[in-house]
Order: sequence, then C-alpha cells, then structure tokens
Amino acid sequence: MRYTEAKNLCVKVLSNPTSKHMVPMFTSAPGPGKTACQVDIGRTLGFHDDDAETSNIILLRPSLHDPVDFIGVPFVEGGVSEFAPPRTMAQLADKPMFLIIDEISDAVPMMQNVLCGIIYDKRVGNVRFHPDTIMMASGNRTQDKSGAQRVVSKLANRLWHIPFEANVDDLATFFRAKGYDSEHAAFLRFRPGLLHDFNPDRFENPTPRSWEQVAKLPWDILAESELYAAVAGHVGEGAAAERVGFHKIASELEAVDYILANPKKAKVPSDLSALYAVCGALADR
Repeated sequence: MRYTEAKNLCVKVLSNPTSKHMVPMFTSAPGPGKTACQVDIGRTLGFHDDDAETSNIILLRPSLHDPVDFIGVPFVEGGVSEFAPPRTMAQLADKPMFLIIDEISDAVPMMQNVLCGIIYDKRVGNVRFHPDTIMMASGNRTQDKSGAQRVVSKLANRLWHIPFEANVDDLATFFRAKGYDSEHAAFLRFRPGLLHDFNPDRFENPTPRSWEQVAKLPWDILAESELYAAVAGHVGEGAAAERVGFHKIASELEAVDYILANPKKAKVPSDLSALYAVCGALADR
C-alpha cells in the first residue's frame, strides 16, 4: 500500500473510538518512508513533535533496549520492593500519546515478548497507558537481510499488518513540501524503476530515503565528478550515472520563467529525459 493510501486508511481507523486500539504495522524493504508516514499520521490525528518538552509523539526502537528497561529501576519503600519506570513509559500514563514502535522486527524474541503486553494490554510493569494512547509499529522484511528477525507469532497476531510500498507521486509531494528542487522528482518520474530498487547484496541502494539525501546535496557548487561521487555514495554507481546525466541535460534547458513568459517561442526538447525535466519543473511551478 502506498504512503497516501496507508495514511488515509490509518487515520480513519485510528480516529474511530471503537478501532483506535488497533496497532497497524507497516512492513517493507528498507527505506520507503514508513516512519515518516507514521509521524505524519500522528500529526494528522492531532499529536505533535515540534517541541521536545511538550511533544506527545514517542519514537521507540525496542532493538536498543533490554526487556528489563521497560519495567524500570528497583527501589525499596516500606520494606517492599517497587520499580521506578523509565520516563518514556511513565509519560504514557499521564496523557494521550502517539507511540511509534519502530523497527519492531529487529527486536530479539525476549523483547518481542515484552511488546506483546505493551501492544495488547497497553501496560508494562506497574504502568498503565492512558486509554487514549494510540500506537503504530513498523519493520523490515526478513528476506531483505537488513537485520530483521521473524516476528514471533503471538506478537504478529496482535498487530494489523499493512504492506508498505514507495510511490513516486507521494515522494514528489514530500519533496515539494520540503522545498527540494523539482528536478529530483522529475528524474524519478522519468526513471520510476530507480525509486526503490533495494538489493541486500549491494551496499548502496536507491530508496526514497537515499534519494532524499541526494536532494540535500549542494548541487550548485559541486563539479560533475564530485557530484557523481557524492550521489553514488547514496544510491550506487549505476543510479548515480543516470541521475548526474539527467542533471546535465536539465541544466542546459531554458529557464522555467522564460518558458512561462514565452510559451510559443520556447524550444521543445526532443530528448525524452529533457522533456521529463521540463514537465517536472513546470508542474512544480
């Protein structure tokens, strides 16, 4: 399911009083934007992460914790031992929170056992979550060799599974919102096969996540050889050669302002990649 479809579906389900307890889990190969989509869903539902002190969106990565981390530190009071829960767990009891359990498939089985109670009962140790707490999860597929493990069956049975996939229209919208040059989206429309071409046997892979890093590069100050090296370090040599070649063609085209001001006089390029570059720039404008 693509970003927009997954977001709209989850917002409808999680905003409904009778189904807000469900825990959607996005699953895919690495890099299509699962976490970004989940944060977007949280914001749409009225949560925010603008300020660290008041944020009510929590990103939890269980692979970085041991099971005992969620119960807390023991102390003795009145001759009886108690546990002081960690801040992350304690604040879930105080007010409605949007909890994203990220990379859930990277967690070891013992940690996944702890998550069973967190997801199904909304509690851990002595902490009961606020009844309006909303949770989501995400994980990678085992076949992609990214470190993901099989999700134990009892945990899997507590989750609502949603296959997640990259989509060039969604990424173009995201790039536009971020203010990235329209050329980046235009290239991926021209070569949609490079949008998410993940191969676990390669060290660098073209994914929406790595294409965003490419969009952040200082394209205007790098020489062609420097640009190629920088792009290849994110998406691999083959994709970098195509991307830099596309940029060279796009940079030689007439400016968008001139085309808009002189639509009948502007030259129409014959090269297909150049046409994509022009169309992308015009659509963005």
